[in-house]
Amino acid sequence: MTLFRKEHSKVMRDIENPSCSDEFRAANFGVSSYISQQNKELPMCIMTKDGFSFFVTGYDGSIAYACKAVR
Repeated sequence: MTLFRKEHSKVMRDIENPSCSDEFRAANFGVSSYISQQNKELPMCIMTKDGFSFFVTGYDGSIAYACKAVR
C-alpha cells in the first residue's frame, strides 16, 4: 500500500479492526488465505468496492484522492 503512503502493518491493523459497524464489516470484508511463492499459507482480506472505498477515504496521497474522485 505504498501508493497510499501507508505501511503494510498499519493497513493490516486497519483491516483487522475497521471502525465500522458489524453489519458493514460482514457485508464488505472477508478473511481468506493464499499460498505464497515460498509455498506458505498467508492471510488475505477480500473486500468489496465499498469496503475498499471505506479504507481509501482514510488514506492520504494523490492515488487515494484519485480513487475518491472516481467513486
